[in-house]
Amino acid sequence: MLQNCKGLPLAITVLAGLLAIKDTVEEWNTVHKNVYEYIRRGTDLGPDYKGEAYEGVSWLLELSYDNLPYYLELCFLYLTHFPEDYEIPVSTLTKLWMAEGFISSASAEVMEDVSYRCLSELVGRCMVQVGKHGSSQKIKTCHLHDLMRDLCMLKAKEGNFVHIINYSVVAKIKETPNGRVRRLAIYLDKTLGKYALGKDENYGHVRSLLYFFPGKYFKNSKVLWSLFKNFTLLRVLKFEGMYVGECKLHHEIGNLVHLRFLSVKNSAILAVPSSIANLVCLQTLDLRVRYLGIEIPNGNVFSKMEKLRHIYLPKYHSARKKHLLFATEAVNLHTVVNVCIQASDLDDFVKLTNLRKLGVITFDSGLWEKEKGTNIIFKHLQSLSVDSVSEAVPWNIVLSCPNIYKLRLDGRITELPENLLCLTNLTKLTLKGINNLKDDHIKVLEKLPSLRMLFLDNWDTPVTFRGPLVCSKGGFPFLEFLSLRYFKELKEWKVEKGAMPSLCRLHIHYCSALKAVPDGLQYITTLKELTIKSMPSKFCRQLQEGGEDFYKIQHVQSVII
Repeated sequence: MLQNCKGLPLAITVLAGLLAIKDTVEEWNTVHKNVYEYIRRGTDLGPDYKGEAYEGVSWLLELSYDNLPYYLELCFLYLTHFPEDYEIPVSTLTKLWMAEGFISSASAEVMEDVSYRCLSELVGRCMVQVGKHGSSQKIKTCHLHDLMRDLCMLKAKEGNFVHIINYSVVAKIKETPNGRVRRLAIYLDKTLGKYALGKDENYGHVRSLLYFFPGKYFKNSKVLWSLFKNFTLLRVLKFEGMYVGECKLHHEIGNLVHLRFLSVKNSAILAVPSSIANLVCLQTLDLRVRYLGIEIPNGNVFSKMEKLRHIYLPKYHSARKKHLLFATEAVNLHTVVNVCIQASDLDDFVKLTNLRKLGVITFDSGLWEKEKGTNIIFKHLQSLSVDSVSEAVPWNIVLSCPNIYKLRLDGRITELPENLLCLTNLTKLTLKGINNLKDDHIKVLEKLPSLRMLFLDNWDTPVTFRGPLVCSKGGFPFLEFLSLRYFKELKEWKVEKGAMPSLCRLHIHYCSALKAVPDGLQYITTLKELTIKSMPSKFCRQLQEGGEDFYKIQHVQSVII
């Protein structure tokens, strides 16, 4: 079998992935027979996919595809939506699979875990490649090898699984679908003068509509909101990063009563209509738009969405100081981001026993201080983000989440309590708004037993950390990534020999008063990447070859200044 791979790495890994899930000799014999069966059927998958390299492995790729169970076949074909070389966010992909109905969970296992396991199985079969890992070592992004993508597109086209309208390739604009289209992916070009997707007899049954475009934003005001009239059967609408003028989300969004997934993330939207309350089937709602002060009609607009699992609100919206209500039956909520809460709201949130990710905005620190003695425990929470508007961070919320692995705090941070060490699972920590912490507070950070990623950011902080910053021997034993940003008054940073023994990546950004990198960096043999950004020219010259500090970082493989 290996001889037939012709030395191509993709073929070898795909064959290995296929055999890895076979447990008996008989199953291996079946694969062996099928290999030669596929060779006899021919190696060419079609006139559009010719080429010596591809012909050498096409039989093997097709064998791997035919070996997929039906639910994985659907998940694999769905990857056709994404453009070539696109880094697919796994969090988004798994939610899309759920919205499409590919994922079912008859047992007590939650759908999000089943969906992620499907991705892991495709990776294990070497049909999907891993891009990045997150702080918890779960897969964060993924993509398809070019040859695997060719196969995916071919199979999707054969089954009329998805139709792609590519406005960035002129020759494909006029390509018409075969029969009814259920799923539509649209690639927009930033130079496109006019764009409109009108009602078409082949598009009347579209269930899924995903937009993609080059660059960060699509700045064209001709994108028609009439799709809310013409595509009333939609289950999925991904309409991210669209700049269509300063507009409101059209009230006819309420017509799309079958929607399960709606994302207008990074789009230029000023207001959300009250008709959004009609979308009672929504599982995922992402309203993290570009503008500050977006209008949300009232607090109970989400109260009818009993199937809601993931909701992302804008960070700045008109309902910030209102009490946002969710359906009392919304026990399936896994993600709630950018919700404004008061101390008394914690009782409501602790009832959401499936909640894994929570992002809150707090006001009135005096009220939080009175609630310090709360006994509420969020046992299931894995990720917590707290924004304290012009206030001290309410530590009682943080210490109520003993099992979190990801924590982000933005506010006036004047202390780090000793009992922060009870967060034994914490792997990623972001602190924004650090004031003059004492040395014993820094030592609390050093002792966090599982910490692997630490982001210290003082952007837009009136009173900044002056230091000195001391990393002592044996401190940060498992830290792999450290980022220092906007510590404008930090002059001295010391790293003792034996500190941060696992550090791989270090970023220093806009610490203008820092005179030099610490001597202790020369002892951190694991350091592979150093990025210096927006630092004084003298600081940078010292690090270059021949500079007085070059000896400290000469062992680092990648130095980016």
